[in-house]
Amino acid sequence: MELPTGLSFERFLAAGERADLHLCRDAAQSRQVVVKVFRRPLADSELEIFPAATSRLIALSAHPSIATVHRAGTSSDGRPYIVLEYCSQPDLAETTARGPASVPEALRLLIRLCGALESAHRAGLAHGRVGIERVLTTPYGWPAMIGFDSDAVLRGRADTATTETRAADVRGLAVAAAELLTGRPIAESAAGSTHEDAIPVALESLILATLDAAVGTGPSAADFGHALQRIEADLHLPITHLDVGDVGDVGNNPDDPDDRTVLSSRSGEDRTVLVDRRDRAAGAEAAAPDETVLVERRGPGPDTAGADQADDESTMLARRSPRSPVEKDHVAADRAAAVPDGRRERYRPRAQRASPEVERLHIEQPVRRHDGPAARRRGPRVAVVAVITAGVVILGTAATVVAMVIGGGV
Repeated sequence: MELPTGLSFERFLAAGERADLHLCRDAAQSRQVVVKVFRRPLADSELEIFPAATSRLIALSAHPSIATVHRAGTSSDGRPYIVLEYCSQPDLAETTARGPASVPEALRLLIRLCGALESAHRAGLAHGRVGIERVLTTPYGWPAMIGFDSDAVLRGRADTATTETRAADVRGLAVAAAELLTGRPIAESAAGSTHEDAIPVALESLILATLDAAVGTGPSAADFGHALQRIEADLHLPITHLDVGDVGDVGNNPDDPDDRTVLSSRSGEDRTVLVDRRDRAAGAEAAAPDETVLVERRGPGPDTAGADQADDESTMLARRSPRSPVEKDHVAADRAAAVPDGRRERYRPRAQRASPEVERLHIEQPVRRHDGPAARRRGPRVAVVAVITAGVVILGTAATVVAMVIGGGV
């Protein structure tokens, strides 16, 4: 077939029941892409449906766990084609054939696939053939589900997500979970496996309950994902985010039973709103600003026995009573805050305490004595005099001894 503009053929990938897959290169984006060419040409009535159907697929493929659809079109012979992202990593079926996945890895993968299915269901699209062989792996390790481009979407009805098809998709996800955890097709799981001993009881019960649900019943994809998140929490594992987006006009689907939380306008008198403070009219009497504060609600006292209580919450919103003008960084001393039971909590100013008088004492500066150096100067003189005196005494004694000796000899 004639390739779309800007693509060059590299090699043939695979042939399926409905289409052929070709690996091509997008020169403008400098990347490899997969061109899925359907064998059966579109009829004239289907040519009108095809552009809107592929636009919905492109919008849905923005989900991180769905294979990206770059563009779509028809060839010169009327055959439709879709340009998909190329996932070079092994798909989930090849990975599972090598061995069962660990419990944390399986939980993380299944929750991401739950987000993909729930987003598709909210967009009015059902998969119809959920299985591990239709989950590719991106170069970043994320799952990429393929197969939303069924003939029912491309050639027929605008919405394919009914109660029965949604339940069938979730059941297919439960089959994929069993195959992930056992490493074998679901038909062979009855043989038993040593790895099954490590599967938590809550996870096994959830999978079996989903598989045993009657046709058209069972949890939604979001409920199944939330149950898996609770199992992660019980196992003290990081909680995987459930990526769910409202793609398409979900509000127009009357068969959508999902419980959602939406933003809507409030009605009635019981409301909490943010308002701006209005400037006072010129010449109007100055009044305290209208402020709302949180105050503690008192329990019913003896004086309130038998009174009707609005609710039993421990806190409520109450308005402050008018107060005198407030100066900058100073609150008037007679300010009072009113509480619901009539009591008043006053803010009393602290009593002004007289500052103690400080007794000032005059401390004279001590007189520094300078006799230290003189005493140090007299010390050497006394030592010299003592040495001379001792020398004179010694010399005198020696002279006396000599004289006596000489005199005795004569």
